[in-house]
Amino acid sequence: MHFWLLLTLLASSVLAQQPDREVDSKASIQWAIPDAPPFHIVSGELAGQGFCDHLTSAISDAMPTIEHHFTVMPHPRIAMLREQKAPLCFPCMIKREDTDSTLYSNATHFYPPHRLLTRPEIAKRLEAQFGNPVSLQSLLANHNYRLGLTMGRKYSQPLQSIIDDNPRASFTHQDISASLGASGVLELIEKGRLDYTIDYAVVGRHYQKTRGLEVSALPIAENQHDFVIGAIGCSNSEWGRHAIESINQAIPQLRQSQRFLQGIEQWLAEEGLPYWPTFHRLINQSSVSLSAPVDTAEKP
Repeated sequence: MHFWLLLTLLASSVLAQQPDREVDSKASIQWAIPDAPPFHIVSGELAGQGFCDHLTSAISDAMPTIEHHFTVMPHPRIAMLREQKAPLCFPCMIKREDTDSTLYSNATHFYPPHRLLTRPEIAKRLEAQFGNPVSLQSLLANHNYRLGLTMGRKYSQPLQSIIDDNPRASFTHQDISASLGASGVLELIEKGRLDYTIDYAVVGRHYQKTRGLEVSALPIAENQHDFVIGAIGCSNSEWGRHAIESINQAIPQLRQSQRFLQGIEQWLAEEGLPYWPTFHRLINQSSVSLSAPVDTAEKP
């Protein structure tokens, strides 16, 4: 049985039967886990080895007095349940100010800037035409290249504004079903049905590792120095406030977990960028220490 499937079967009734119950929930946390490699990997040889899997396991271990439940569900359902203030937490979000639907923990990790992911031969053409780093503004204005993004995907600024301001002609910008995930978008690029997408370099590395096909990750001019801070998000409710308080108390212990430190670093570290020293430098630059966002986006 798949790694996360067993956990899903054990816990799926918690949200399905009592999505808004507050009573007796303060001593437990319901974790929503999407099937989104390499963030969470729910099947295959690498099951349970995604960097957000490492985070979830380590933060759970750091809160031994709290009961933890895990349910696999797609990103749109996770967002819908947070909007409904269901008692759940999502372990791998992007640090931002609290919203009506979501409360955010202190910082847990960071992501290097988003990249353009594409086939090597297209990468050479993009560099020749738009430079390196590539100007996303200029690229989106060119109707010869087809961009694919999963539906509902949001990015850090200024990327999201640049995308929103694009005319989004149907033949140059396609919204892909969230059920396909990042690997589905890369498969469409591999087959020549799309030309590029916007994602983290680690997504391309995972696709390359599991499919054996090369993925080029080009820096984007508009955000090449914009690191993205990660955090845990919980529904904005009384239950969620208790959960975030417990999580924040456990984060110092989380940062002592060698499994977490090594699991995150092996996926997210990039050449010439010492991961954890860079993390602490970014946090020290934040105006309110561990609770201030360095960059924002709805979903990693």
